[in-house]
Amino acid sequence: MVSNAALAAHALQREIEAAHHRSEATMAHLHRLAERLAHAEGAEAIALVRTFYLDLADFASFYLPHLRDEEDRAMPALNAAMSNDELAAVTAQIRGSVAPTDMCIFIRYMVPAMND
Repeated sequence: MVSNAALAAHALQREIEAAHHRSEATMAHLHRLAERLAHAEGAEAIALVRTFYLDLADFASFYLPHLRDEEDRAMPALNAAMSNDELAAVTAQIRGSVAPTDMCIFIRYMVPAMND
């Protein structure tokens, strides 16, 4: 018999994964809009700016509560289910999966914030 805690953890995992897929799809959409906007002129550019702005606002309104949910629900569940060594290994695996060029972009924004 599967425990209620295991069922809840599995449901939380599915929920977080679905949110990540939605985030990735939305970011790809925003990237495509930005590429189109870079080459647009006149009325098309104005329409694309409006679309980009509204779609970005929609993304922010979804993403910020998602981050809070990860902090309030996912992280405590992980901390309860895994040892510090296991969490460190997962963190290293995630960091290792990021391409060096992407990591350089992240670090560019993260390091100045670490000094505040």
